[in-house]
Amino acid sequence: MTTPVTTVEVIVKDERRLLAICPQFKNVGEINLDGMVGVWRPVYYQVTYNVPCYDMLIRKLTSKEKNQNNEKFGDFNETVIWDDCNLEIKSRDSSRKHFLQGCRKGLGVLENIVVDLKDSTPTLIDETADQWLVMENLLLMKDCVSGKIVIFSRNSYQPKLHEVKKAIKGFGTISEGDWACRDTKRTGKPEAFDGEYESDSDVIFFE
Repeated sequence: MTTPVTTVEVIVKDERRLLAICPQFKNVGEINLDGMVGVWRPVYYQVTYNVPCYDMLIRKLTSKEKNQNNEKFGDFNETVIWDDCNLEIKSRDSSRKHFLQGCRKGLGVLENIVVDLKDSTPTLIDETADQWLVMENLLLMKDCVSGKIVIFSRNSYQPKLHEVKKAIKGFGTISEGDWACRDTKRTGKPEAFDGEYESDSDVIFFE
C-alpha cells in the first residue's frame, strides 16, 4: 500500500514533523526551485551503488500542466497535491512520470511522485523524499533515509574537489565519495541509462 504523501508546505513550521518525512533533514534554508531547472549531470556520489553517467533534465510545470495531471492521473486518494508538484524530472521511459512535490518554503525537502503508466490505471510508486540544495553550479540531492548525497553539475561545468567538499559540508556531512562521469567528456554524450538499477534506497534516477 502506498504511504500517503504529506505536503511539505503544511508542516514546514514544525521541524519535528518535517524530520518524520526526512530523518536526515538539515535546515539549509529555502530551496530555489527555479535554480533547479536545467540539464544536470552527476559528478560525485556517496551512495553505495554506482551512479551511471547520464543527463538529467528538470523542468518547471505550468498551472495548466498541473491541472492536466490532476485530471489524467487523479490525486491517488488525496495523497498527491498537484498544485504543489512544481517540477518534473524528464525521462525517456514513457511508462512512468517523475514529479517533485514541494515548495521553496519546504527547506529543500521534495517528495518523489513517481507515476507508473504500464497498466491502464496509473499507479503511484511508493518513494521516499529527498532534500535538495542549489549551490551556484552544483545541485545536491540527499537521500532522506540514508543521508547519502549525489552531486550534479550543470552540463558544461566540472567542479574541483574543494568545491565538492565545501558543498557536502554545507549539507551536513563529511563522508567521502566517488567521482562520476570522469570517463565521459563534458561535451560528449553520456552512456545510455534505462532508469533502473539496484540501490540501497528507494531513490530512482531517470535519464
